[in-house]
Amino acid sequence: IVITGDMTYGDNSPIYTISYASMPGLDITEDADLIAMFKQTIENAFNGGTSTFYFVDANDNKVTDWKNVKVGNYNLGAYTDGLENYNVTASNVSCVNVAKRSITISLVGGSKVYDGKPLTLGYVLKDGSSLAPNDSFESYTLPSITNVGKETYNSLALTIASSVNKPHGNDVSITECYNITYEAASLEITKAPLSITANNVTITYGSYVPETGIVVNGLVNGETISVLGGSIAVKFVNKADSNNTITATATKGVAAYSFKYDGYVSAGEYNIVVSGVTSGNYSISFINGTLTVNQAM
Repeated sequence: IVITGDMTYGDNSPIYTISYASMPGLDITEDADLIAMFKQTIENAFNGGTSTFYFVDANDNKVTDWKNVKVGNYNLGAYTDGLENYNVTASNVSCVNVAKRSITISLVGGSKVYDGKPLTLGYVLKDGSSLAPNDSFESYTLPSITNVGKETYNSLALTIASSVNKPHGNDVSITECYNITYEAASLEITKAPLSITANNVTITYGSYVPETGIVVNGLVNGETISVLGGSIAVKFVNKADSNNTITATATKGVAAYSFKYDGYVSAGEYNIVVSGVTSGNYSISFINGTLTVNQAM
C-alpha cells in the first residue's frame, strides 16, 4: 500500500491518494471488496474513525487529530489486527506532508500631531488569511512612538498559542507553522504648535521695566516649560530706530518665563522680541509684545 497526501497546517485532514502493489500470484487490484475495505480503513485513519491504520510523526507519536499536528512529514505506522489473511506492508515513505500555512499580516500605522501620548502600531490579518482553528496570537506589546519622528515597521515578533493540546509545545515563534507576508506601515508624529508671547508693558520714562510675564500657549498633556530647551532671550527694539536695541534680563521659572530691565529706556515704543527657546516636539512661534515708554511729566 502506498499512501501519499498533502495538507496545509490547520486544515481538517489531508488530501490523499492510495495505490496498491500485489505479491506474485495475487492481484489485489482485482479484489473490489478488499480495496473498498482498505479504502474505508485508511479514510478512517485520516478522518478520525475506527481504523487498523494510523500515522506517526518523526518521533513515532501517533496522530489522533490532523487539526492538531505540526508542520512536517507523517508516515504510515504499524497497524493492528483485522487483516489476518494478508501480509500487508506499508510503504515506509513520507506518506503525508503537512505544509506551512500562508498568511498575510497588514500592519496598521498612523499619524498625529504631538500630544505627549504614545502612538501604537496595530496589525490585522488580511482578508483571505486565517490562523489555524486552535491558534491565536499571544499577548504582545506592540511598538509605539511618543515623540516627534517617523518609524517604519516591516514585521513583528509575534508568537502563537494553541487552545487545544498545545501542538507546538510551549509558545513558539509563529514562523514555525506559518509562512508570513507582512504589509509594512509607519508611525509618524509631527510637531505641535506652540506660541510664546511677550506681555505688553507701559511705563513712564525714568521708571524701571518691572518683572513681567511671557505667556506660553500650546503645551500638551500637562507638560510645563521644563520640557522646552534653549535659553530665553529678550530684547527691546525701538520701533522708530531698530539700531536702538536694549537687552533685557530674562529668566526661566518653574511655570513661566519673565523679563525685566534695570535702567532707563528712552521715551517711545519698543518691540519686545523673545527668542532662544527650542523644542523637538513643538513648532514654536514667537509673538512680540510692545513696551511703551511715556514721557515724564
